[in-house]
Amino acid sequence: FDMVSFVSLTKKTEVNNVPSHTKLEVYPATWSLTEVYDPNTNARVNFHYSKVTEKYNLDLLYSEGVPVCYTNYTGNNGNTVIRTKVYSENKSISSFLDSITGNNQVIEFVKGSRSDLNESSGCLLQSLKKGRKKNPKRMVYNFAYNYVSDRLMLKTISKVGENGEDGGSHQFQYYGGLPARGTYNHDYWGYFNGKQNTTSLPPMFDLQGADLEPDASGTYIQAGTLSKIIYPTKGSIAFEYEPHDFGIEYSFDSLKQATNKALVPVSLTIISENLLPKTDTLILDTIQIVSFSRGFNPNYYRAVIKKDGVTVPFSNNLQYQSYSLDPGTYIIKVETGGSIIPENELENNLMAVLNVSYNKQITTPERHKPCGGLRIKKIITDSGNGITTKQYEYRQSGDQSVSSGIRSDFLPLYYRYDNNVYTNGDYGLLITEQVWLTRISANQYPYSFTSGSTVGYSEVKESEVFTNVQQEVTNNGYSWNRFRSLKDIRYKYFREYSTIGTGYYELCFYPSTSSVDIIKDENDYLRGTLLSKSDY
Repeated sequence: FDMVSFVSLTKKTEVNNVPSHTKLEVYPATWSLTEVYDPNTNARVNFHYSKVTEKYNLDLLYSEGVPVCYTNYTGNNGNTVIRTKVYSENKSISSFLDSITGNNQVIEFVKGSRSDLNESSGCLLQSLKKGRKKNPKRMVYNFAYNYVSDRLMLKTISKVGENGEDGGSHQFQYYGGLPARGTYNHDYWGYFNGKQNTTSLPPMFDLQGADLEPDASGTYIQAGTLSKIIYPTKGSIAFEYEPHDFGIEYSFDSLKQATNKALVPVSLTIISENLLPKTDTLILDTIQIVSFSRGFNPNYYRAVIKKDGVTVPFSNNLQYQSYSLDPGTYIIKVETGGSIIPENELENNLMAVLNVSYNKQITTPERHKPCGGLRIKKIITDSGNGITTKQYEYRQSGDQSVSSGIRSDFLPLYYRYDNNVYTNGDYGLLITEQVWLTRISANQYPYSFTSGSTVGYSEVKESEVFTNVQQEVTNNGYSWNRFRSLKDIRYKYFREYSTIGTGYYELCFYPSTSSVDIIKDENDYLRGTLLSKSDY
């Protein structure tokens, strides 16, 4: 087994113009193959590597924190957004293949430099040479690249025979519109969506407990992905994509149906008639702005609002007013108060009305909840003699209206951290306790322990249609493929957080074990393995 070392070195961090320096090392468990051995023939194939350091210059990253709860023992409360400027560099040290050697054959990997990484570090595969050990002639595959928005992209692979003959080339095409690195124009999961965002905070950010709108774009999200490969024979293969979705998700060790939380505008009308007091109850699921509309003469009536027996500030003199109220149960009472109603005005003041407008949180089951990232929708192969179209549907075979997607990990991009401020150092008087939800534009902190999408699919339907040059269509049937889906190992160490009316998820803290221990996932290799395939 081999180890890849990822080192994140923060050159400078400014929080409210106060600089600091940190260094984070993460060691994901990974391996590299060194030898394949056939005990019957004694044939061996050996793999040779060299260490390569890659420095990812992330430069200026903006981090914005929003307090979930904030307690100041001097009596002051706050709801301030803290903006942090981070000048950082990520460095990885990993093994790259130099050659593969057998008893008679050798494959050599020729590396070249790349300009999209910091200090021109790292390498790219410039060519692959294949031949016999005792023969200096080699068949060569040359790799040509270009840079799009500071990203390295493979452009062509051309083949040159042992005697210099042209073996043709493969051409690679991509969906356009790729934005600059570190763009804020992304959805909740960090994928490009074409929006003109001005902050790294999540789209539709609120503290009212509703699910954030996915805000994903099926068009923009494809930017930079492979769209087509053209073969030397002029045949081609094209790819169409669509956003992920899921109908089931892991909650710790258990599976549950996916749900959506929505805030539905509702109103409560409290009417006092014939000078009799009227009391009603207002229940708020989340912290939110509540609006009041007074329909009575404040000289003769008043509204009293209480929560847990404590009177909530309210002005009876204003006809329209709004307040930010915490979750909980409020008792609202409309009653006579102030001056006695004169007899000549009694007929017009026998009724008092108070309208209350607020949002009620509704949780509904979701059969195919959108999620960030892409999956294959169609693969279209043009052989020159006809077109074969393979289409993929990610639904449950028992109920094809329900997504077969299973979310195996936390919703990404947000982490929670605690910040306690003391007098006289760590052992002084605790004066401020802060809890923050934070997101950074690089979407790299903390490091994701699951590669790729957090959604896996338990079932995928693959159907195939062939269209010949005469435009005659042949249906070649379909198959149901069933896969293993497992929860991510992070659930062993972190928990979800949904109190204080936020509806968000948190990574509460890093446990007091080393990073190596955190990342080990003994079942990781099983995730996505094929269990069965049925053809129809």
